[in-house]
Amino acid sequence: MRLTRCQTFAAALILLLGTLLTGACSHTLSGTEHCPKPAPDPDRIELRYLGSGGIYLRWREDAVLVGPSFSNPWFLRAGLLRTKPNADRIRTALDGFDYRSVRGIFAGHSHYDHIADIPTIARDYVKDVPIYVNATGVRALRGEGLEDGRVRELVAGAAPVQAGSSIRVRAVVSGHAPQLCKWRRFPCVYAGNELDADWTTPFTKHRLRTIRGGQTLALVIELYDGETERFRIYYNDAAPDTPLGQTTGDFDLAILTMAQWNWARDYPRDLLSVLRPRHVVISHWDNFFRETTQQSRAVPLLTTKSVRRFQDIVDHIVAQYVTVDAGPVGHVCGETDTHWTMPAPASTTFFNPR
Repeated sequence: MRLTRCQTFAAALILLLGTLLTGACSHTLSGTEHCPKPAPDPDRIELRYLGSGGIYLRWREDAVLVGPSFSNPWFLRAGLLRTKPNADRIRTALDGFDYRSVRGIFAGHSHYDHIADIPTIARDYVKDVPIYVNATGVRALRGEGLEDGRVRELVAGAAPVQAGSSIRVRAVVSGHAPQLCKWRRFPCVYAGNELDADWTTPFTKHRLRTIRGGQTLALVIELYDGETERFRIYYNDAAPDTPLGQTTGDFDLAILTMAQWNWARDYPRDLLSVLRPRHVVISHWDNFFRETTQQSRAVPLLTTKSVRRFQDIVDHIVAQYVTVDAGPVGHVCGETDTHWTMPAPASTTFFNPR
């Protein structure tokens, strides 16, 4: 369904009202008073939480970027205006990256808060590496003038993508909870459905609301030494209704979206029961309508009570499968417990391989 300008404005007003009513009550992350920048450790898995559900994942000499998004437009721009990458925020967020190690850029779905910054990043920072997105993301990126063959469709059930010599990525069919309220129709759903034709002009010529999400995918990311699997990661960038997103366990780490979690049926309980992860990183919790900092508040409507409920579900399920501490090694910037970690944006954590 294509939303008219009036419908989009109405949806934006709903979000504004929710922000005014609950913004002051949104969760504030603790544990961010002292966040040193750790030195690289080639013998451990490096995970940098980028904000808005995005991650930088490095193992050995290879790394991937997943859903890198930093511009964080105000919600009225997101609802009504054109795309405008924030060059300063992108540059600040990518400061200190080893671009030479990135072997691929991925996104689980194609809403603006996951792919709108990819053209700038792909041209100015992480050059010459392939970009893997769903079919709608491929159509949207056609207008960016990137090199032929660089943008590739990520297909659920297809053979894993080899990112360098040590990282393999495959896609799983998943889903997306409604964004603005619990109903699965207007005005609760934002920019759903697929694009039906390739774009011929860049993102900056399009309104953010026209960047459709398309088919939502979860990712299975496996890290190898030669042919020996050393670490298995599950990643999603949207909260799905059960049984969407489910795939064969067991996982060393599950990186799970918290945004809109209570509007997704039986999430994350059923998903965790299938994945059986040793540890959970809670992501996509921060307010992506404002500039990302390590002191970011939670996205509007995500209150401290809601955050604690999610954490308790994770703790209860994971405790059934884990008998030893499998969490991050060293200092964590953000909140952490035995079975879960909720990192601050722009912070790095390390995990031991099996």
